[in-house]
Order: sequence, then C-alpha cells, then structure tokens
Amino acid sequence: MSWALALGLLTLAAAVHAIPTFHRIDTDALSASPSGRYLALLERSDHQAFSVWVYTVPTGRWRRFMTGLHGVAHLRWSSDERDLLLGVCASASHITTIWRLPVHGTPQRLTRISRGVDWLPLPDGRGIVATARDPRTRMHQGEMEVRARVKIYSFATHRWHMIARTPWDEEADVGEDLAVRRHSRNWVISFHQFGPVDCSSYWVNLATRRGMQAEDGDPRFLYSPDGRYVITDGNLYLARSWPRASRRGLGIVHGKLLLADIGYGIWAPDSRHLVDFQYEKASYRILTLATLTHSTPMPQKDVAVFQWFGPKNLLLLYHRPGSTLEYASLTDLTGKVQRKIFIAQW
Repeated sequence: MSWALALGLLTLAAAVHAIPTFHRIDTDALSASPSGRYLALLERSDHQAFSVWVYTVPTGRWRRFMTGLHGVAHLRWSSDERDLLLGVCASASHITTIWRLPVHGTPQRLTRISRGVDWLPLPDGRGIVATARDPRTRMHQGEMEVRARVKIYSFATHRWHMIARTPWDEEADVGEDLAVRRHSRNWVISFHQFGPVDCSSYWVNLATRRGMQAEDGDPRFLYSPDGRYVITDGNLYLARSWPRASRRGLGIVHGKLLLADIGYGIWAPDSRHLVDFQYEKASYRILTLATLTHSTPMPQKDVAVFQWFGPKNLLLLYHRPGSTLEYASLTDLTGKVQRKIFIAQW
C-alpha cells in the first residue's frame, strides 16, 4: 500500500460531547498524558482496523484523529503534551512506523524502526529513543546468540543515530520494558533482557554512551518515573541512579534499605504516590512516598484496568459480572468517582 493511499485512509472527525460507547478497545494501549489533561485510546473494528480517539478532560470532549490502520499499536505522549505519538507494527512485519498526532494539527508520519522492540519519546522533547533487535546473530559454543541496539531519532535532523549495542547473549528477548530517567545532568535508559536461564537489565547513559549490564533479582523491576525508587522481588527500595558493580562484574540497581513490601505497584507520574495491589484481599491502597503511609484499602472487585490519570486521579475500568460492557470512570485518591468517561464492549 502506498503512503498516499494510507494517508487517504486517515480521517479527522468532529468532536463527541456525550459519553461514547466504543465497539472494542485495546486496554494495553490506554495512554494518559503526564498532567492528566488528555486520554488516548484505540478502538478496534470487527476487521481489526483501529481508530485513535483522544479525550480532553477540561472540555469533556472526544475527538477521533485517525482511522483505517491495522497492526499492533502503542501510544506515547510527548512531555509537553502537544503531540501524541503512535507506533504501528503491521502483522508479519518487522517494521514499526511512528506517527506524530498533534493535538491541534494534522497527523504526519515521522519515521520507521526496523526490528523494533520498544520506544519512548525523550523527556526533553528532542526525539525518540528505541531498542531494536540486531539483524545479525552469531554462533558461540554451539548456541545461537543475539543482541539489542539502542538508537535515537532526532526531531531536528529526522535521522537515527546508533548509541549502543548490548553484549551478545543466548537466544533471548532483548530490549523490552524500556525506561528513561535522570542521572545527574544526563538521561539514562534501561531495558530488560530475558534469557533462557537468567534475566538482567542493560543500562546506557545517552550522553556518554557508557553501558552496563545489571542483575536485578526480579526480571520485571519497576522504577518510579523520577528514578528515585525501585520495586523488585515484591519490595520497595531506594534506587541507584547508576548500577553499582558487584563481584560478578554485574551492577546492583538498588540499595539495602527496605522501605515497604509491595505486591504489585503502579507509579503516579510525579512519583509521589503508588497504587499498591493486595490481590489476596481483592483491594488496593495508595502509598504516599513522602511519609511511606498507606491509605485505607479500597475494593478492587470487578476492576479490569488501573491507570494513573495525572498525578491525582486514577482511571478505573469496571467489568460487571454477566454484562458485556465495561465502564471507565475517573476517581480521586480516595476512590470517589469524579466523572464517567466512556463505555466499551467486552
């Protein structure tokens, strides 16, 4: 399909004021902007084509930005909330296409990532950082080995620049769970590498291009957005801004002081609060990091999706037993419903 034809499928629609009912949404692609001003989602048709919708909180309006695209898609907001970035990887393809959707403007295709694994907009607004699987492999002692590449796309030059390559490792999933945080005056990224036996992370300082492999204990450790805290093995610790070398030559990502027991958590955008899930009690609590105190437990029953909506609100998607509908509501930190946002078919 030519780009001219693809652009012909992209349409702008009038704003919707009432609470809409969507045919089917990708719950993994719900994306709230950093301040909680906007919410973006993907609605799927019966033929798996999707449309991009954006909700504006102050006005209560929905707007459809794009329609007629197919494939696995992810949404990311720019730090200034002027642009919504859309990454689409068509079925049976190794190429991810990145679109820029200005809140006030026309969608445009930015670039493509070959064999892309994960990507994020840089917090300073200069471009995009991405991890990709190296197209080359090698045989070592009878084992196939792979590695990841780290690249940065510049909005100024519209070009990709290679930053780093990870060490060769046995056949593994590389480059997943990409995260970016501050380290002194520089930006540091980290991502996971899941091997057949061990799980680790790889860190890169984007300014110095220094890289380091770290052992994390938990293959899916979770950093706070400001990089000060980390959840690993069900515990909350103060995080290191750069891994400390161990005797094995790998880095250690957290300190020894245990701050709290966390079953599973979701960080607020400003890192001041954390949703702490208690699955055995079917409830959740809000942990305030400044005081390390929990709120009163709130029921989690029938809640299918949790997501922070700005620093002071949560987006909850309820699925009522026996119903084919899901109801999305915006709540405050006490669990009080502020407004209903949309309804979706189950």
